[in-house]
Parts: sequence; structure tokens; C-alpha cells
Amino acid sequence: MLLWPAILKLLPVGRQVSERWLSLVDLLFINKKIEFDLGLVAWQVMMYNYTMDFEELIKITRELYAKYAESDKKRLGKEWDRGEYAKALAADVGALIKLTMVADGLRDVENLDEKMKHEFGDCLLALVIIADKYGVDIEQACKDTAKELHNRASLNELAKSHSL
Repeated sequence: MLLWPAILKLLPVGRQVSERWLSLVDLLFINKKIEFDLGLVAWQVMMYNYTMDFEELIKITRELYAKYAESDKKRLGKEWDRGEYAKALAADVGALIKLTMVADGLRDVENLDEKMKHEFGDCLLALVIIADKYGVDIEQACKDTAKELHNRASLNELAKSHSL
């Protein structure tokens, strides 16, 4: 395809996302001027060649959430409430647990690595959405928890109960 050289020139390098790349994503996904398969492949190439920080992950997740909310409004007449996202997270965690059983030799499944990557991604994105829905700054929550665990580790108290 003649478009590939142009697409590859637009791919971001390192942590920088150029306005040209965002325009390409807009062209491929929002305006749908190029067939979807090509857009999906370009998105996958971008994601494999791109390092994302937590702030960017949150931004992208919010953008995806907005698209799902719009789709749900059309399909269901309403968007999911925060409890539905919590239920979806529980299902994703359940799927991930089954995959860890496969990894530990207790079950069989094809394409284990790809399926595990997918479920880890689902869980992480769901956590971002749920945190937003409950007004929790997930990035700060992670920093605070990491600091707390670091402090416990320095006091040799990591085995303390994590109960509510």
C-alpha cells in the first residue's frame, strides 16, 4: 500500500506524540476516511513502538471511555454506571486468574502471552475508569501507596494486614 511509507514517517519516537500523529489517528479512526483494518494496524504499530507514561495512559483511557460511553448510549440508551465498570473489572480479574493458572501449568489455552497482555491491559484501563468515576486521582493514589509500602519495607513491616 502506498500509504504505509507516509504512516511510518508519522509514528512517534520515544515519548513524544506529534500533532501529525494525532492528526493521523483522527483521520484513521474518527473520520474513517481509510478502511478500519489499516487504522488498527497503524494503532498497533504505534503502541508497540511507544513508551507511555501514567499521565498519557490516563488521557488515552479517558478518550476511549468517552467513545464507549457514546456507543453505549446509542446501543443501550444509557452509559454504564460506575458499578458496571466494577463488575467488568471483576470479570477481567477472573479471566486473568484463569490465565495465571495456565501459566502455572494447571490449565491449557492457546496464545497465552497475548491473552495475558490483553487481560492486564483490560484490568489497568478499567481501574483508571473506575477511579475517575469515584473521583480518585489514580496516579496520586499509586504514588501514595508506593510511598506507604516503601516506608513499611524500610521498617520491615510489609506483612501487615491489608484489610479494609
